[in-house]
Amino acid sequence: DNFKRENWKMISGEIDFLEKESSKTKDFVKVKIPFSKEDISIVKKQVKETYAKIMNHEFTRGCGEKDCRWCNFAKDQRSQVFS
Repeated sequence: DNFKRENWKMISGEIDFLEKESSKTKDFVKVKIPFSKEDISIVKKQVKETYAKIMNHEFTRGCGEKDCRWCNFAKDQRSQVFS
């Protein structure tokens, strides 16, 4: 709806899965997801909040465990960016 060059009205989204429904069929799973104006409002708010956090470098710190691969990766990335 926010694509200003076109007058499109979006009424649903669709997820196309990369794996087949079962090994006995050749059909891939597609799930159509309808949404409401309230859903759109929630997502717009989430996008704005997330953008603000990214711009302010507010990222999740992780679990803090000494051997956690993610925490160590994130810590290394922060040290490279802020050094």
